Amino acid sequence: LVEAGGLVAGVPIALPRVLVETVSAGGGSIGWVDEGGALRAGPRSAGAVPGPVAFGRGGTQPTVTDAHVALGNIAASHMSDAVRVDADAARAAVARLAAQVGSTVERTAEAVVAAADAAMARALRRVSVERGIDPRSCVLVAFGGGGPLHACALADRLGMTRVLVPPHAGVLSALGLAVAPERRTAIGSVMARLDAMTADSLSSIFDGLAARTGSAPHVVNVARMRYRGQGHELEVAWEAGAAPDALASRFAAVHQRRYGFVLPLPVEVVSARVVRSGDTRAVALARRGEGTWSADAGVDDGSQFTATLRGRRVIALPDATLLVPDGWTARSLEIGGWMVERA
Repeated sequence: LVEAGGLVAGVPIALPRVLVETVSAGGGSIGWVDEGGALRAGPRSAGAVPGPVAFGRGGTQPTVTDAHVALGNIAASHMSDAVRVDADAARAAVARLAAQVGSTVERTAEAVVAAADAAMARALRRVSVERGIDPRSCVLVAFGGGGPLHACALADRLGMTRVLVPPHAGVLSALGLAVAPERRTAIGSVMARLDAMTADSLSSIFDGLAARTGSAPHVVNVARMRYRGQGHELEVAWEAGAAPDALASRFAAVHQRRYGFVLPLPVEVVSARVVRSGDTRAVALARRGEGTWSADAGVDDGSQFTATLRGRRVIALPDATLLVPDGWTARSLEIGGWMVERA
């Protein structure tokens, strides 16, 4: 999804951007106790350096990763040779936090993870419920090194029943960047009432922008629109040759879905955008090599095997860790990765 403007980490962005909802919750987020005695996770972070206490790089404050290590969700034996996981150090760090709140190491570690989950769930609601999308009808895609650790808990919070952990989950963003097509975008100001425009004038606007974007085969036309007097806009796709009435109807439908109502006011076209892109490079995803899977070990190295596991289980992936809680079932996929479903 692409939207015009918005905020990234609280900073206003004026140009169209990929829809990303930032949240201060991750593996490096530090667990701490606020002035009211409540346990928090983030926004302060240990970052990559010094990082979590468990990694032995100088970190001293307990992080979400340390909480997972203390709970046994991340096994030292499944990590890269370049990463040494000190479970005792992680437990000791969480124990110091537990002493502040008068609880056990396990319950404190669970609370740190739950605090991070709550922050992530709020972000998920902002990109779903607040945009008129019912998350219960969606599949949650979990990627990043730590995403699959939290995915099922997040799905439970939003009433979702399926989680997809794609192949190469830990490096999915890098993979996407490697195969993404070249894209060119042209934007132009319009600032005109839609009822004063014609199909020809709309076509002229978009054709003029398209002429600046090269000759790649795939074209998307978008109008930024609003009711007269509004201070915010919605993006509405325009099909080549469509009349103003058709665009107005589409805007009303988008407004209804996003905000739950429409207004008896004139509609304005604030700006227009044309995005032209080439073909996406195909990537053949499949499990390869002789199967080495062992249900007891729970290590998925990307080789060929078929497995179905009921939670609670921890599955070590080549570049991430998947936590399958009680009440969930994980099924390996032929292309790699896992589909996890509520039992």
